[in-house]
Amino acid sequence: MLPASPQLERESRNALVKALGEAGISETGSSAVLNTLLSVLGTEPAARQYRYSEPYPQLPDVTATSVPAEPDCARVKLTALPKTEPRRPVMLHGLYCLADRASYTWRGRSLQVEPR
Repeated sequence: MLPASPQLERESRNALVKALGEAGISETGSSAVLNTLLSVLGTEPAARQYRYSEPYPQLPDVTATSVPAEPDCARVKLTALPKTEPRRPVMLHGLYCLADRASYTWRGRSLQVEPR
């Protein structure tokens, strides 16, 4: 059975969670970033916007946009704003490409997370 929603390849997911941790986003908080990233990527490259906001203090507010880039790829800009101190915004710029169109699996081709 195939997943009904987009996902990241394991290696891309691990690299993202590690980079977010280095930028000050907890593993719990990174779930909000992953949710937003996958929502803005969708099942195929397209121009999209998505905002994630929950009342829980451990989850950052996250906004993201994506635009089609190379064939089967999308360029993503994402900002995560933690609700607890320090309230430093974390910005992500990445290029994600469909690794497997049938299972909606995305692979990160480039990733920049600031601050580091």
